[in-house]
Amino acid sequence: MIPRRLALAAVASSSGPKSAINGLRSTPAWHWTASRSASSTATTTNQQNPDTMAAARQHSYAHTLQLPQTAFGMRPDQRLRPTYLKRTTDDLYQWQAAQTDRDPFILHDGPPYANGDVHTGHALNKILKDVINRHQLLEGRTVHYVPGFDCHGMPIEHKALQEAAKEAKKLKLPPPKLTPLEVRARARALATATVATQTAAFKGFAVMGDWDRPYLTMAPEYVTRQLKVFEKMVERGLIYRQNKPVYFSPSTQTALAEAELEYEEHTSTSVYVKMPFLTGPTDSTPVSALIWTTTPWTLPANQAIAVHADLEYAVIAAVSGEHWLVGVDRLADLPFLRTDDGEPAYTVVRTMQGRNLVGWTYRAPFKSEPCPVVAADYVTADSGTGLVHTAPGHGMDDYLTGLKHGLAVFSPVDDYGKFTSETLPELVGKPVLGDGTTAVLDLLTTQNVLVYQHKYVHKYPYDWRSKKPVIQRATPQWFAAIDAIKTEATSAVNAIAMVPETGRTRLRRYVADRSEWCISRQRAWGVPIPVVYHAESGEPFMTPQSVAHIAQVLEANGGADAWWTLPDEAFVLPEMRAKGPWKKGADTMDVWFDSGTSWTLLGSDTVADVYFEGSDQHRGWFQSALLTSIATRGHAPYKKIITHGFLVDEKKQKMSKSIGNVVAPDTIINGGSDKKAAPGYGVDGLRLWVAMAEYTRDIALGKQVLASAGEAARKIRNTCRYLLGNLHGVDASVLTLPAEGLTPLDRYVLHELGGMSRVVQAAYRSHAYYKAVQAINVFTNNVLSAVYFEALKDRLYADAPASPSRRAAQSVLANTLVHYTQAIAPILPLMVEEIYDHGRHVLTAPRADKTEADGYFVARKWEDVPAAWDQPALADDFAKLITVRNAANQLLEQLRLRKLIKTNQEAELTLSTADPTFRAFLEPYAATLQSLVVSSHVCVTETPDADAKYGSTPDHVEAGLPARLTLTARRARAHKCPRCWNYWSAAEGALCARCTAAVGGGQ
Repeated sequence: MIPRRLALAAVASSSGPKSAINGLRSTPAWHWTASRSASSTATTTNQQNPDTMAAARQHSYAHTLQLPQTAFGMRPDQRLRPTYLKRTTDDLYQWQAAQTDRDPFILHDGPPYANGDVHTGHALNKILKDVINRHQLLEGRTVHYVPGFDCHGMPIEHKALQEAAKEAKKLKLPPPKLTPLEVRARARALATATVATQTAAFKGFAVMGDWDRPYLTMAPEYVTRQLKVFEKMVERGLIYRQNKPVYFSPSTQTALAEAELEYEEHTSTSVYVKMPFLTGPTDSTPVSALIWTTTPWTLPANQAIAVHADLEYAVIAAVSGEHWLVGVDRLADLPFLRTDDGEPAYTVVRTMQGRNLVGWTYRAPFKSEPCPVVAADYVTADSGTGLVHTAPGHGMDDYLTGLKHGLAVFSPVDDYGKFTSETLPELVGKPVLGDGTTAVLDLLTTQNVLVYQHKYVHKYPYDWRSKKPVIQRATPQWFAAIDAIKTEATSAVNAIAMVPETGRTRLRRYVADRSEWCISRQRAWGVPIPVVYHAESGEPFMTPQSVAHIAQVLEANGGADAWWTLPDEAFVLPEMRAKGPWKKGADTMDVWFDSGTSWTLLGSDTVADVYFEGSDQHRGWFQSALLTSIATRGHAPYKKIITHGFLVDEKKQKMSKSIGNVVAPDTIINGGSDKKAAPGYGVDGLRLWVAMAEYTRDIALGKQVLASAGEAARKIRNTCRYLLGNLHGVDASVLTLPAEGLTPLDRYVLHELGGMSRVVQAAYRSHAYYKAVQAINVFTNNVLSAVYFEALKDRLYADAPASPSRRAAQSVLANTLVHYTQAIAPILPLMVEEIYDHGRHVLTAPRADKTEADGYFVARKWEDVPAAWDQPALADDFAKLITVRNAANQLLEQLRLRKLIKTNQEAELTLSTADPTFRAFLEPYAATLQSLVVSSHVCVTETPDADAKYGSTPDHVEAGLPARLTLTARRARAHKCPRCWNYWSAAEGALCARCTAAVGGGQ
């Protein structure tokens, strides 16, 4: 049904009455002016003329009209915002949580970092979650939504250290050297304050949740559960320590996992270096291997050269007379092997297969002992020279090759990214990503092995927090084995629901491409890796029993701080103490392990219905939660994953403070310093913008889209104002549709209302909220505003209060209010709470459970649409009738412009067609068309009105109709009724028959 209306949208909206929902004055007890326009095209203003209203009140019949009455204003009363926020967030959550007879619904919150103010991306995420929860609540389920906050890790520690440095600078002191406990105290204070700030912001967005009891990853009870997961993984043999290359951030002095990297455009110094063979070539001519690398600082750690067994290699004679070994497929791409006019600057001496090179030895630039040539499958002819410089201490492929061939894992680089004393004196202390690279190039030049260098732009890993480049560096770290659980994890990904479906491929790929997870970090603010080391040998001691013992000690002594306050011996199993001495480790856990174990809040075997975060969490929280749950419980922690995109401006640029295109949620709600540029759209405008977004892709945010959301919220509000204003004086019994009095137009509106309600319900269930908003807007603009509300005024205002016609109209409006408010309720909870307070007489449904709780979501559950409302044949009829209505309005507008009439009521219309079938169709709808056009009379005939003096349609009306139709108009021949202003009276100044009965108390 909705798709049919969408097809009619352009037609129906062409003459829609804005005043139908906008012409209400915001006064304690207002009345719609009796000087209302009869024409949908003539009524375009949003304000009533005070003089006209005064005149109307003085009219002798004004008091007999049933004009709208409601205190529901055109704008929200901001004084009531705190009341509605409390009612629909804290109070509502606690009430519904106590309803134990309902099916539970668990949306598990992904914790934002507690290190800064809430931004609009946070608002988007939390509001989308709230829409889900509120819809589930209306569906009759009990929602379990405990907000979470990620309180550990580098982002918070880094900010705490920055604040300490700023404080010292103000006192003209050097940056302080804080102890781990001092760092932790500052980080905890920062996280605690930020949690309070973010909580207030989220509640201000009308997000319902258990805000009094959020989960904090720094809470002692949370740490205890996390260590229990770690213990189970140790028990399964999934935790191990190894000296291998990991991503390491010199800027923050810690190892990083893949999920903590961002790949940015980076310029490296690319070099071609020759390394002379010591053994291998069959003649006496010296030959050098030619290698290429974009990380020349790793050359001091070179241990081998890798070749591919199946590639072809050539010994070439360069113009310098030197002989170099290069992959045959790479010769044409090396710039220094070409003359200025593009000709080869070399000759091929001989060729051989890569497998024949294996076992040759060469001399590396910074070593005296020979190094081997080895085979490796990852070597390709796509870049470089086909010979790969191999440093097992600085790359995972290199490391694995080194394991296979017994190569040393050598990495002469410290935590600050500087060369250590294990390498040449000329390099010691120099940063490898700065002066260290320059020094290596100088040494290569001195040794006469640097053949060529150039700048190379490529994607390079950066620390996602410091935004600075990282390195790969071998250090002893703790790892979780992923290969052992990869099959289970992949099967779990295949079984869960995904919105959008493309997320499944992303998550499956991230799991498949990962063999291990580096879980140790070299920071103070976090959960300690629960391990002790032998003080003399340095060997770690970790068993399930030792981890359980450490967890018990921490729990008994107030949490993780005890790791830094208690003596080392306290954390050693009693039976192991004599085998010491022992010392505690200094590493903390990856924050993804912290947040990834948050599913422990739900119970030992409980699975969340939904995880909902940004699409970047496929490689982050979704993955860490999956892996820890699979490792310890054997199943995924969620049934469904939903992801949203990221904010961009209206030019599709990423939101960035440096660009200046960031819009804060507070500005959206309350407006900026320039109220004209940023007027403020309230919480309703913010939430409606979120719901309007097709969130599975990047979401545009800017003046235009916000203005559109604000205007849509205003129209929805004024629609509800119209409904409430015309439902004063009735009770819930009005919801029962009468057996008589319903017009074809009433039944058509019920049909459209039912279609809208079903589309909205389906959209909520499929999480396509923008489709729900579209359906609501189409119904608002093209059915209610453009058609029904204007056509209904005469019945509502002038019919006798208890007449079947008026009561039928109110019954339709009451049912519209019920289904309309439930359609907008998950998106606009503050608005529906206010609507509820002004419409309790209609919206309060009888409840079996007596409760003192109050509010719309307490009183209502989702109400399905009666099948009897479906009138597809009637909807087809109205598609034609609305086309006729639009043509009639165009004709009357021409007469109005010629000043022949002032209102549509002054005109009589004749619809003529020679087609008997179409005429037979139109005749029963004459009264309906009279209401749609708001004219005083409509006649259907075979031939045009020959006496019509006020024009006709210039051409036959054909669009959308089965037969040609001519419209003619004349001035109404009856007199104007002084009460209803229709031209229905038999004499000047006399009431029409309908008004005579209404004033006299008749029906």
